[in-house]
Amino acid sequence: MGLFSGDGKKVKKVKQKGKPKRSLRNSQTIETVVEVKTVGDIPPMLEARRLISDNKIAAAAAVAYNAARSDYARYYGSKTSWNNGERNFLIGEIESFKVKVPDIARVDGTSILEAAESVQPENDQTKARLSALKKLILLYLNYYEKSRFGPSVEFGGDELLERFSDVYNYVDIMPLYFSDSASPSRESGK
Repeated sequence: MGLFSGDGKKVKKVKQKGKPKRSLRNSQTIETVVEVKTVGDIPPMLEARRLISDNKIAAAAAVAYNAARSDYARYYGSKTSWNNGERNFLIGEIESFKVKVPDIARVDGTSILEAAESVQPENDQTKARLSALKKLILLYLNYYEKSRFGPSVEFGGDELLERFSDVYNYVDIMPLYFSDSASPSRESGK
């Protein structure tokens, strides 16, 4: 029996594996959708925009300030109560940085700003909290207070929304508004 004689043994053919043939029914397309959450997606921002589009700037200023104050207090774990008034809340927050605020600040907005400017932050967390507080004070003095107690509103809606979103440069909105995200650990900075 020779090697090439062809008689006798049956040889099993083995298919060589190479690139499999692609068919459309076997292929899958995987799409990843990334949903980006921004300050523009939070309910108070949407409400403020709606009020501005209805030409209710004063109401939008109230919504913006109240939401920013509440979110600041929740995010930084504020111990100061705002039941005694907005200025007392802001003064209490400045005093939590161990700064003496003059009594005149209860009626003079400039004194509140000067007291906030005199704070020397101890670390990065305290610096972020102080920056958020300063933005909150400006939102209160320049928009909320003027729209609530002034004879007329002298600012535009876009300007208000920009100042409102400035506070959130130092406040993480994810644990506050989007429950599916994990809350980062943070210190109160006090």
